[in-house]
Amino acid sequence: MNQQDELEKLVLETLSLFDYFNLERIFLEFEENDLLVYPDFNRSDLEELLKSLTADKKLCQKRVNGEIYWKKNFPQRKSFIKRIFAHILK
Repeated sequence: MNQQDELEKLVLETLSLFDYFNLERIFLEFEENDLLVYPDFNRSDLEELLKSLTADKKLCQKRVNGEIYWKKNFPQRKSFIKRIFAHILK
């Protein structure tokens, strides 16, 4: 697993499915040990990572008073018909 994937996993573990977090709160929610593993991880890296996760539809964002907040998206389930066809085609 490369560093980018590990950082994505760290951010996804930190964010909530229910509450929106801003950049400062995301940094505050990180464990100290995780940040020590990536000493060169900074705010601009986090912003780029959040943009890519939002583009991949893993996060949703909203703006409040000009500040951006993020939260995790609920995982999408396949429809009933797609699950049946997947089971039949196995």
